[in-house]
Amino acid sequence: MPEIVFDSFQPNTDCLEPPPQNPQKKDLCRIEASFHLRDEEKAVFSLPLQRERDQFLLDTSERGHEVALGLMRSSGLSLHDPKFQSTLFYSIALELWVQTSYPDFVGLLKYSGPSLKPLALQMKDFILTASVMNPDLKQKRHAAALLKNILDQSSLGRFFFQKSAHSLLSEVQKGKLLPEMGTSIEWLIDLIQTYPRIVNGFEGLPEKDNLLKPVQDLLAYLGTGEGNWKILHRQMKDLFAQPAGWSKFNGFLHTQLLVLENFNFFHQSPEATKRLKEVLASLNLERLKPEETRRPSVADLTTPLPLSKKEAGSSELLPWIEGGICLAGLGLGAAGAATDRRELSVGGSATGGLGCGALITHTLLRRKRQALTDSLGGLVGAGLALGLAWYLTQKPTQEISPMNGNMGGRPMGMGGTGGMGGTGGTAGGPGMDERGPTTGQGP
Repeated sequence: MPEIVFDSFQPNTDCLEPPPQNPQKKDLCRIEASFHLRDEEKAVFSLPLQRERDQFLLDTSERGHEVALGLMRSSGLSLHDPKFQSTLFYSIALELWVQTSYPDFVGLLKYSGPSLKPLALQMKDFILTASVMNPDLKQKRHAAALLKNILDQSSLGRFFFQKSAHSLLSEVQKGKLLPEMGTSIEWLIDLIQTYPRIVNGFEGLPEKDNLLKPVQDLLAYLGTGEGNWKILHRQMKDLFAQPAGWSKFNGFLHTQLLVLENFNFFHQSPEATKRLKEVLASLNLERLKPEETRRPSVADLTTPLPLSKKEAGSSELLPWIEGGICLAGLGLGAAGAATDRRELSVGGSATGGLGCGALITHTLLRRKRQALTDSLGGLVGAGLALGLAWYLTQKPTQEISPMNGNMGGRPMGMGGTGGMGGTGGTAGGPGMDERGPTTGQGP
């Protein structure tokens, strides 16, 4: 059974007027409904529909539409279907909205750019006919083209479409439009709002102007599947001369597109979710590549990085803590040296090295994880101070000359049996008995 896919509903100007009150007067309102069969784009069919009070019927005054009528009937769609009849009347309401709202926009905001009315009429047909959840090839192509054309407008032009879509969405929420139309309107709003969030971040980039169209193509790909992401990503990369700039661009784009995960369309459409994950994975990979392959320069190490509020607060507190530890350690070391207490001198020096090393590191190397960087610098400083203090405070071994009785260079009292008894003294060292010192030569 063929599936009918409507392309557009074109009411004539008579439809913008209410039906004539006199039943004898013919209603000239007429809508041309165009459609194709799903995934068969070449053949396009149309049906002329005449308004008869509260319904639309086939205009039998024209010939040549028998095939279209036969296809419609074979697909199971009836002209009297309530949903189809509602769509026809909605097409008049949206046509009237375009014809009245656009002049108001031009007059109120003094818009002087190219006319937006043809594009607004395309948006009307998109809302009436598009299925963003289950589009066929032709619908994908038309939706992608519509989105890119809207995004390519000036900021004021985009504002017109965004504001109009918001107004129509409120009508859906009030029950004045079909719920399916709300899905398409919400899709359009989300992607229109995403575009300036991305391109406004390109200020100062030399590649800015050349990046606008690729970003439009990217959003159209994410929204419809129209296009090739790998080719598009490669084209973007060719615009950047420096690997660092390409890396930052991927990181920025990755952050901005993460927002799309919160939109209903990307929750409800498995294909759209798959496309978004593919794009985010590619951006994340390219974001990391230059940092992994390029050796950091002195400028990379000394240039402060942007910090979060929490990191900024701890970064301001760190030097005070490190300075306090440095001064306390130096004070302990000085006290140890003054009192000839080696353990106090060594411990104080190590503590001072820890604080001073961390403080010096904080001053010279500003990194994202500042506390970790300072800790490493402090450990190096503590190690150096500990080694130096240990070396400087060790006392040399006392050497006793032969005149003092140490004939062999050995410590006193260690020779033979002299030791602590005068009668057992030997040449190894002096002894001591109740009579006084001995020479270690025996009685």
